[in-house]
Amino acid sequence: MPPITLAIDCGGATATAVRATLTGLLDQSDLSWAARLVDAAGIADHPVASMTLTDPRIGFDGPGDHPLSAGLTIAIDAGTILHPHALAWVRYVALRSGAGAVTCDHDHVRRHWARGQRHADPVLYGVDDPSLRAAVPPRLVAVRGDLAGMPSSGGTRSGADGRAAMLHAARAAQARVAHVPRILASMLDEGERLAAPDAAVIASGTSDARRSRIAIIVPTRDHAAMLAEAIDSLIATAAIPDRILFVIVDNRSREAATQALLAARALRSDHAVVTMDEPFNWSRANMLGIADPRVADCDLLVFANNDVVMLTQGWDVELDRLLADPPCGIVGARLLYPDMTVQHAGIVLGTGEGLPLHAGRHAAFDDPGPGARYVTQHDAAAVTGAFLAMRREVLAEIGGFDCARLPIAYNDIDVCLRARAAGYRVRYCPQIELLHHESKTRGRTRTVDEAAWDDAELADIHATWGDALTIDPSINPQWALGGAAFDGLREPGMSEILAFIDRSAAPDPWRVTKLRP
Repeated sequence: MPPITLAIDCGGATATAVRATLTGLLDQSDLSWAARLVDAAGIADHPVASMTLTDPRIGFDGPGDHPLSAGLTIAIDAGTILHPHALAWVRYVALRSGAGAVTCDHDHVRRHWARGQRHADPVLYGVDDPSLRAAVPPRLVAVRGDLAGMPSSGGTRSGADGRAAMLHAARAAQARVAHVPRILASMLDEGERLAAPDAAVIASGTSDARRSRIAIIVPTRDHAAMLAEAIDSLIATAAIPDRILFVIVDNRSREAATQALLAARALRSDHAVVTMDEPFNWSRANMLGIADPRVADCDLLVFANNDVVMLTQGWDVELDRLLADPPCGIVGARLLYPDMTVQHAGIVLGTGEGLPLHAGRHAAFDDPGPGARYVTQHDAAAVTGAFLAMRREVLAEIGGFDCARLPIAYNDIDVCLRARAAGYRVRYCPQIELLHHESKTRGRTRTVDEAAWDDAELADIHATWGDALTIDPSINPQWALGGAAFDGLREPGMSEILAFIDRSAAPDPWRVTKLRP
């Protein structure tokens, strides 16, 4: 069994915080550990330091004390109270997965001398995501000794920075990072509170990313004023508007105002109007749009609804930056209702009644979401087609939208799953924000027949993807399955916990397998 050495960062910590951590270690079911107090000069003369004399496993850290070893190094802060089975879990997961690093979930705790502990504010991670781990750093990181040495006293590898460096070392060595979907660490007192995001503004002219030609495909039917506002907002906020081509796919508009608008836009060099005189089919409308000859000169494609309003200055620069990264296949944005509550912060799978759901729906504008996921760029299972961007060659590689089986619903999820099956990542980008008058043109599902149609398309996409439609690598199994996403907690079964651990340590936990050709 590999030895476990804990590096406990005591810099700026109170003696009470150090005591809480050390007494938690004394209660561990796994007794084979050693603890080193890092940056502990402030408590060297306090009675808590006598614990280094009463238990030989506890000692003060000194420079050069800890050569690299084949064991596990666990970094935590003083004030972190470990679950009694925390070390047993970490050791087991490291052995089971062969991962180079292991992380876990955490929460915050208040203690009462007679009533015990009151836990609150759980942080439940999905599979390893550097962006989300940076937004809300894990409180416990374990790494193999060959990947990172013990943090030195007062050095840069203690505290949150040290844990981040340990994870970086594991990723740089292409070692897998396993995650235990269990709250194994509790922070004494309330911990930090996340601030709301600033207004999304991206500075233009500062990115080194390529300046690609962008084609924006906008299916529409009437609502001339709304269409004009959508397009004009994208032009007004773009850093380089003259590299954008708008392709308006007109699906049987009848209003005189819309006909006049389309005629005027067709005369502009940066616009094209494609006529779609046939029944509504969102997938086909997009494929007709990209078939326009002028789109062949565009490297990036954006599929946008006619009921969106861009809020972010320089959004096109951010798309350049993200899609210049070869692993990034699709980018989605943060969408807000007109009352500025959240409409879309990525799509999550497997929650609620098993249906795909928009993360953050109806959350307050300044609500960062669990683990700050509403305001942090991160990999997602899927994003909405109301504003979806990708490289043109990626869409060609994955075969485009499914016009036959998915004409109305779930086509955006299908194309995201296709991208993930091809090895690409789907990225949610909250730095790009839009207003969205949801389903303004097509309307919402109201009749029994419309509901039955949605169910039929859902059955079709499930027949194609199977479990990939209900498994989301970013969703911790401790989140409740009923109701809205991230609404309530549950106790998962051991098989679910182990399945998540194995998935988290897979070489590419986001890659999915298609069932139907």
